[in-house]
Amino acid sequence: MFKINNRLLWALLFLVYSLASSSYGDVKNKDSMFFEGEADSANFLPTPPSLSLKPKKEVRVAIPIAITTFKKAKGAKEGFLPAETTLYMLKAMRDKDNHFLIDDYHFETTALAQENDFYQFKLSIMQQFSKGAKLEEELGSLHVSGLLVPGKDKNLSFKGYKTLLIKDKFMRPQLQIEVGEKHEDDRMAKG
Repeated sequence: MFKINNRLLWALLFLVYSLASSSYGDVKNKDSMFFEGEADSANFLPTPPSLSLKPKKEVRVAIPIAITTFKKAKGAKEGFLPAETTLYMLKAMRDKDNHFLIDDYHFETTALAQENDFYQFKLSIMQQFSKGAKLEEELGSLHVSGLLVPGKDKNLSFKGYKTLLIKDKFMRPQLQIEVGEKHEDDRMAKG
């Protein structure tokens, strides 16, 4: 049987490597990615600077939303009063599903219809019960229609209005969601 020595094997690998690397030429510059002679060949085409890989800026829609929480009224057995109203401005991408995490709630917008300046979307509201959104309960959803008007920074502002009162399993008010702004056009301002 023919037995190969380790030294002989390493010497053979070194010889093959040195022959293969010598055919590529020497490196011109340590910072360069091209070997000598490669940039001058007929097959080399440099990438034009106009072809950048930066994604196009998405058109965003500014959607105002007001979230009102409720607390039990003192001295009343079944009365609940609004405790706090917080205003937010959601910057949603026009053509995609968007997810917003506000306090313990997960809001999702889904575009339904778009035509010129008319825009309709679905807002789903989920409550999160653990960090990392491992457990969520859907509280409700609403369809909102409105008009898109030019806003700041080449984005659009949403002008439409709809409200949703979310109650718990005992029919006590939990949240009131007000989406958008009222508009003069009656068919867009129905809530």
